Amino acid sequence: MPIFPEIVRIVLAAGAPFVLTSHVNQDPLEQLFGHCRYKGGSNDNTNVAEASHAINSIRTVSRQAVSSARGNTAPCEHTLDTVPVPKRKTT
Repeated sequence: MPIFPEIVRIVLAAGAPFVLTSHVNQDPLEQLFGHCRYKGGSNDNTNVAEASHAINSIRTVSRQAVSSARGNTAPCEHTLDTVPVPKRKTT
């Protein structure tokens, strides 16, 4: 059963004026499944607990990833504070 037409119907019913189908991409999902298969080894019949463990280990490793040295962004050197900003006085 094709699921894509149903997804488009749901998005349009939610109020979207149109759907850019060229932006729908399942490659990130396929990459996640590939990582899970890699973590599972030769087990072709994974259960929910094994899949959950693989996804949690992927999340943990992703958080510790080192940023690229050749990227086009610089690390943020500022620290955020939680001091409230003073309100403006009305005139």
